[in-house]
Amino acid sequence: MAVICHGPSFLHGLSVTDVNPDSFLATCPTGSSPKLPEEDVILSYREAKWLECPEGCHCPQPTEVVCRNTGLTSVPDRIPWNTRTLDLSGNLIYVAHESEFSSLKNLRSLVLSNNRLMSFPLEALESMQSLWRLHIENNDIDELPFDAFVSLRQLRSLTLDVASSETLSGCLEPLIRLRNLVIYGQQLPIVPPRAFYGLFRLQSLELRLGCSTAIDGRAFDDLQNVRYLDISGSCVRDILGVVRIMVTAIHLETLKLSNNSIVHLPSMAFVPMLNLKVLNMSHNFIQTIHPLAFHGLMRLISLNLDNNNLSKVPLEAFESLPRLRHLSLRGNNIINVPGEAFTTLTSIREIFLDANMIESISINAFHGLEELQNVSVAENPLECDCNMRKFMEALDNLSWDYSIEVENMRCSGPPVFAGWNVYHLVADDFVCGRDKQAEIAATFQQMVQEDEFFPCPESFTCDGLVATSVGRGLTVVPLSLPLNTTALVLSNNSITDIPAGAMKELARLQYLQLDHNKIRTITSRSLKTVPLLKVLDLSNNMLDQIDPGAFSGIPKLTSLLLSNNKLKTVPVSALKSLPNLRELRIGNNNVKSLDLPLPDHSKLRLLDLSGNCLESIRVTALTGLPMLRALNLSNTCLDNVPTTQLSLLHNLRALDLSRNNITFIAGRALAGLKQLRELILTGNSITRVQNLAFKGLTHLYRVSFASNRLRRIPKALRKLTTLSEISLPGNKITDISARDLPSLRGPAVIDIRDNRLEQLDPDVFSSTQHVRLDLAGNPWRCDCDLLPLRNWMEDHEDYEASINPQPTCASPVLLEGHPMMDVPTEDFRCPNRETVDQSD
Repeated sequence: MAVICHGPSFLHGLSVTDVNPDSFLATCPTGSSPKLPEEDVILSYREAKWLECPEGCHCPQPTEVVCRNTGLTSVPDRIPWNTRTLDLSGNLIYVAHESEFSSLKNLRSLVLSNNRLMSFPLEALESMQSLWRLHIENNDIDELPFDAFVSLRQLRSLTLDVASSETLSGCLEPLIRLRNLVIYGQQLPIVPPRAFYGLFRLQSLELRLGCSTAIDGRAFDDLQNVRYLDISGSCVRDILGVVRIMVTAIHLETLKLSNNSIVHLPSMAFVPMLNLKVLNMSHNFIQTIHPLAFHGLMRLISLNLDNNNLSKVPLEAFESLPRLRHLSLRGNNIINVPGEAFTTLTSIREIFLDANMIESISINAFHGLEELQNVSVAENPLECDCNMRKFMEALDNLSWDYSIEVENMRCSGPPVFAGWNVYHLVADDFVCGRDKQAEIAATFQQMVQEDEFFPCPESFTCDGLVATSVGRGLTVVPLSLPLNTTALVLSNNSITDIPAGAMKELARLQYLQLDHNKIRTITSRSLKTVPLLKVLDLSNNMLDQIDPGAFSGIPKLTSLLLSNNKLKTVPVSALKSLPNLRELRIGNNNVKSLDLPLPDHSKLRLLDLSGNCLESIRVTALTGLPMLRALNLSNTCLDNVPTTQLSLLHNLRALDLSRNNITFIAGRALAGLKQLRELILTGNSITRVQNLAFKGLTHLYRVSFASNRLRRIPKALRKLTTLSEISLPGNKITDISARDLPSLRGPAVIDIRDNRLEQLDPDVFSSTQHVRLDLAGNPWRCDCDLLPLRNWMEDHEDYEASINPQPTCASPVLLEGHPMMDVPTEDFRCPNRETVDQSD
């Protein structure tokens, strides 16, 4: 009979006869001299035959064996003893023997799903007392033994099939550490009373039940700590029935009821769920929603009602959702969007209305939504008439305040425009009345019949109203193009100038892309003949001169792109002719100063001056931009925050000061930016931030100090109550206390990778829920002082915390390079203290 090593941990599970005799001395107590350094011992293990990857499998990590979908009929031989993760899913394995797993004492994750196991591998699992994760669903197991999980008390995550109610009556009780449970119970007759008794640490529960499965009224009595519940695809019809049996789940934050049979949401449907933050009811048959259906859901952040049968926006029901950020109504039967549809959603950031039956949208539909960032109304049968004209005019203003998906906004009528992209029409195309629409149709029909109006030059592609010639070596703008062209794309050619009259026949042109050419100048006559132009892209050319009157003929221009040219000054005189300008990009030119105030552009939303080494910025340079939302001053050679110049930008939402030479953030440096949401300070040399630096920034939710020289987290962050994302990678932070981080709004992001942290108290994260952490790249010292962090990660990972990538140990030498979570708790030791304790 073989004698197996129990310790130290790196010899655990090995036969004594397989261990090099010198290795027995590698970790002798203090006072003995090891014959081999630890490094040599570790190397001998890695080179040994019993660490080779089994044939037919692959091992992406030293402790991971993946044999997925390889046609195996039995468990592979000679699986490395140090394996932590073993995936045998999608094979033809009928039986799992105890001898095949007896050496895998350190196994943490075992996936046996989608095989042909005839019985539960009770004896095989008895040796895996360190197992954390087990997937055994979709096999041919008819019944689970009552003591199936007695030896798996360390299990954190379990996925299995359940066909018998008796299985849920005490079988799971030993799993006192279980966090995540997924049950496939399509054949289950009933979820019995107190089915989850003993699972007091359970946080996430997914049930896939059959249409005939009943749920006892006391089935969920022991789910007080559950945060995530998913009963999708289970033929649920009565929403109140589900809510009633969840009355004890007072901490529930996510409820998913998608792919069920719910038709109506009644009044007070979710009243007991006062902490609910995410509600997904997509792919049901919901036709009506009571005005008070969401009453009590004051903390709800995300609501998904995709693919139901709603015929109108349930605007009255939204009055109960003051914190809602994400709303999705895709795939319903909504016909129109009235002006008051979303007015009560004061915190909304995203609205998705794709694939409905929307024909019209009120010009006030999104008005006043200060936090809105993204709207999508694609794949709707929009009626491109005079009412749509009003909406499109409103979009010209709103689309610079937030992103509106327009790629698939297409007309369904009138017939002449059916299938056309809405943004390829000009204002005069949007008319009402049969006579006017017939007149437009006749005009277009005449153009089609007369070929001379529609010549598509060689080397061009003419797709509807868009003419494209990219990278074809053009040296001039062609004089003969289809007259109805609204978008002309001439990128990546060798065009050197835009001669007068070059586009004189393109009266409908709205979008002109001339980026990546060799244009040196824009004269006052270059663009005189395209009065409807809205977007002009001249980036990546050789522009060093723009005449004062260059843009006088295009007053409707909203977007001007001049980045990556050779301009020495901002063309202030030329810009005065653009009263409707919303976007101005002059990044990466040779601009040295802003000595003249920019023209009064009350509609300008985005200004990009990045990549210009600005030696000076006049105090009044930005005073004429009261509605500016985004300002990019990255890589502009700034030595400090230009407080005075920024102070009048009261509507600024995003400020990028990255890649400058800033070393210090003074008190009230950003005092005037009361609407600021995002602040990027990446790539400076900041060593100190004054305590009052961010005073008054009551809306700031994202701040980045990446790649600076901070040694501690700035105290100035503590009073930012709206913050949800802190980015601090690449600094010199050596210590973080529980007081250093503010209470972040979930879902939160904390990035502290690539600092100098050796230890970290998990209490730092105690006030933040649903946090995405990045702790990698720090020199973690995996001893007894770090054990609380490792245990916190173990207890909170998956639902409460997403930790990716996994941090690795830097010391002691024996653990160097090992993922922290793969190191057994008993190996987080402090030898010196242990020696002192023994002497006492």
